[in-house]
Amino acid sequence: MLEIKSHQYLKKFLAKYDYEWEHIFAFGKIISRSLRVQDNCLINSEIFKTDKWYVALFISLLLNEKDVTLIISERKINFLKRNLFKKLREFGFNFSVIGNTINCSRYKIFLKSLSTINEEISIYSKDFHHSFIFTEVENIKKDLKKHLS
Repeated sequence: MLEIKSHQYLKKFLAKYDYEWEHIFAFGKIISRSLRVQDNCLINSEIFKTDKWYVALFISLLLNEKDVTLIISERKINFLKRNLFKKLREFGFNFSVIGNTINCSRYKIFLKSLSTINEEISIYSKDFHHSFIFTEVENIKKDLKKHLS
């Protein structure tokens, strides 16, 4: 089960690297469950103002082994490339990053900003089975109107 595997990996990762947030395991479980059952999940938390939650998200995404699109700002994409991805590779995850795509052996994680997703929205038809994860949703309604109109 994805939740158990993500919890185990997250526990080992946290032991190796200096990350602390008392609710990280609960957050990881919510993300993993949502990915496993392909359910919509909206989480509103003060933790999103920090970078502490990305490790739980990416461990779940990398263990999920399915294509997913993560809607995230360019600034955060660059931050993740400089900081978290190196640690995840050192930890044992096997992936490459080409442009804004994380390439794993059988699946990809697409990192898109709201402005770039607008350019590609037509490729997503009703037959396209793919998960989307939106981050930084404080002004999602306004941002979606701005980028998708």
